[in-house]
Amino acid sequence: MRNNNKLSRKTLNSYFEDYLEVYAIPRIRATTVEAYRNIWKAFVADTFGKRKLADITRTMIIKSLNKTIKEKNPSNGTVDNITSLLSSCFDRAVTDGYILKNPALKLEKDIAKGRKPKVKVALTDEQQQVFLKFLRESNVYNIYYPMFVFMFGTGTRIGEVSALTWEDVDFQKNMVTICRTICYKKGDQEKPHFIVNEPKTDAGNRQVPLMADVKKALIQQRRNKFALGIPKCEVCGISDYIFTTRTGKPYTNAGINAAVKRMIAAYNRQETEQAVQENREPYLLPDFSCHNTRHTFTTQLCQGTNDIKAIQDILGHSDVSTTLNIYAHCTENQKRESMEELEKRIKLG
Repeated sequence: MRNNNKLSRKTLNSYFEDYLEVYAIPRIRATTVEAYRNIWKAFVADTFGKRKLADITRTMIIKSLNKTIKEKNPSNGTVDNITSLLSSCFDRAVTDGYILKNPALKLEKDIAKGRKPKVKVALTDEQQQVFLKFLRESNVYNIYYPMFVFMFGTGTRIGEVSALTWEDVDFQKNMVTICRTICYKKGDQEKPHFIVNEPKTDAGNRQVPLMADVKKALIQQRRNKFALGIPKCEVCGISDYIFTTRTGKPYTNAGINAAVKRMIAAYNRQETEQAVQENREPYLLPDFSCHNTRHTFTTQLCQGTNDIKAIQDILGHSDVSTTLNIYAHCTENQKRESMEELEKRIKLG
């Protein structure tokens, strides 16, 4: 046990930085460490995080977290993350001799639930085609067309797409290798910068076959970059990224999702004006993000095959239960659609 003087001075916030430095940073990705810091700042730092380790009680933690959850209405996943992080941090504090027992053990049993996650919505075939057609024909947004063809045609995550290099594409075998992700880190500790990581799991390292339209889009992307004179910009030791801004830097998740909102707004505005001129109802696109492209691809893939192993490999799922849950959801929709079609053809009363 450490001396009483140290025990009386160490705050939870101060120990948390020790916890990150000793136990987290050496073994987990920098992006995960940054996520830990963000949820700590949101839920702990300004409340019981300021208290001395030895003075923090389980009741204090529960009251504080439940109050913050009520105010901020985080997702269930975020609530699970903070309870897990607190339990791990206090567990190490016990090991280090700062406290005698962990006040956050099995904390999830006494903490309020967060909001349910948003239901992932796949675009319909028509919505996907309308969106891509708008990009292809737009004088403003056509630069994004090859990238969205790639995302809709491979189901890759935006971090994986942004990290792709030309060396990852084999045009002879019609295959793309997914072997890294990139993200833009905007933390309090350092200046904003890009971080390249390997996929979180071995399953994330994978090869995805290229459909003809996707291959064509990649070739178009290479031509576009040459025609626009987009320079090669070295980021994280890599300079041959496929999908980049006009300055040659990889796209950020936030940047692309913001662009998607502008694209949808521009299409809906154009379609509304045209519908008024043609005296018809406009065909408007719903709000969606880059992740919906992956969910759309997944839905279409599940509708096209029942080979669970192939679906798992293409999507990069480490746990087959994730694939099975998605497949079950897709087939539920297919069953419902089948019954609706049947209902149109038969009379039962």
